[in-house]
Amino acid sequence: MAALRRLTLSEGTVKMHVAALLKNLGLNNRTRAALKAAGLTPTSVDTSFE
Repeated sequence: MAALRRLTLSEGTVKMHVAALLKNLGLNNRTRAALKAAGLTPTSVDTSFE
C-alpha cells in the first residue's frame, strides 16, 4: 500500500488495471499470472491451496 501512496494511485485504480490485465491474458487470478510470468504451468506446481 505504501507504493500506491507514493505513486498517488488509489487501490481501486490498481485493482481495475490488474483485472484488465488478467482478462487480456485469459487468466482468472494473480497466482496464475505469476505462474505464467515465471514460465510455469499450474500442473508443474502444487496449486492445491487455491
